[in-house]
Amino acid sequence: MRYIRNVWYDDHWDIWKDSIRLGKTFCMLSESENTLLSRSYSFVGYALWEKFDKVLELMGQWAGSGEKDIVSQEVVSCAVYTSFAFGTSS
Repeated sequence: MRYIRNVWYDDHWDIWKDSIRLGKTFCMLSESENTLLSRSYSFVGYALWEKFDKVLELMGQWAGSGEKDIVSQEVVSCAVYTSFAFGTSS
């Protein structure tokens, strides 16, 4: 029996990768606050969700906010390690 595959991707019901689901969950949970912890979860969440343009946009906003720490050092260390380990650095 044939089935119809969606010709569009709605970025919600069609998510099949666990890492993208986890990233979207982190982003949704961290929306309500602007603390070091919530910003760190947003950073990781958007990276896992593969919304790299949103990561850059948020980093720009946070850098201009005058906060001493934008995201936790562990998040930055993990991001740097991951980019080199998986060859995603430019």
